[in-house]
Amino acid sequence: MANVNLESILDRAKALSPEEQQELSKRLNDLLNETPPCSKEDELERRLLKANLLSEVPPSSVDLTPYQNRKPGKTTGKPLSKVIIEERR
Repeated sequence: MANVNLESILDRAKALSPEEQQELSKRLNDLLNETPPCSKEDELERRLLKANLLSEVPPSSVDLTPYQNRKPGKTTGKPLSKVIIEERR
């Protein structure tokens, strides 16, 4: 199905004038070069790369898979929050 759509689009593009084909090419390149919205961290990394303060962006090392089905452990005694408050006094 997608191949049929692509072929129909290509046929229509061939029917355009050379100037219109150039404009189409420019717009497609702009579309392909658009950067999707990113997080603040990604934006910072991009700026650091651009300023040559980073040579590469390291892959994310945060894998949350092991924590998805985590259950808290049982403890005895006072809650840790109360122990911390008492020690601060």
